Amino acid sequence: MATFTENDLRYSYRWNPETAKNFPKKIRFKDTIELDLEEGYEVLLFINSYMELKNLGMKCTFEKIERILKEELPQSTRSLNKIKRYISENYFF
Repeated sequence: MATFTENDLRYSYRWNPETAKNFPKKIRFKDTIELDLEEGYEVLLFINSYMELKNLGMKCTFEKIERILKEELPQSTRSLNKIKRYISENYFF
């Protein structure tokens, strides 16, 4: 399974080194944890974790998920589980 890096992201993000240190290497999709869409480490980890969960590996899919997060995700959808569900229900990869 491909793991993408910050060089693969197309949008601009904030890169807080503390987030990189304190954030887990793999996430669990919970309703109690919200994704900060401006924090690069969180977005990168979310996309890589989602792609691993769904057994996806193409860079064009990575880029499409990033675009969904930045441009199409409803404002009310911020928890990790709700974002996962929204992408799974509305997009086919």
